[in-house]
Amino acid sequence: MLTWENTDQFGNLKVAQSKATSLDDLDPDLRDLVQAVLTDHPDNPTFSVDVAYAEIAAPRGDQVSHILNLPFVSQLLMSGVAKNDLQQAIIDKLKDTVGDKATVIGPWD
Repeated sequence: MLTWENTDQFGNLKVAQSKATSLDDLDPDLRDLVQAVLTDHPDNPTFSVDVAYAEIAAPRGDQVSHILNLPFVSQLLMSGVAKNDLQQAIIDKLKDTVGDKATVIGPWD
């Protein structure tokens, strides 16, 4: 279970650290992220996967309320895993988790 921390005085931005050490371990954290975002933003939120920043953010680029930090992503990139391949793998996992309840994209424009 993720621990969400409010990072501003109003509680508008919540950040959690993934405990996953690999893509295979990521599923429980993705489920927790999706549940938290859909609870606060049930109307078709967008999840942005950005491996350059090792994070997933939601629900909109101009109004991010949840950020899941993915520390293991940096380690994978440093070990030689291709950035685009890793990004697509995380996007695919997240799409499987959200189904038709949300949109999943790469980095915000």
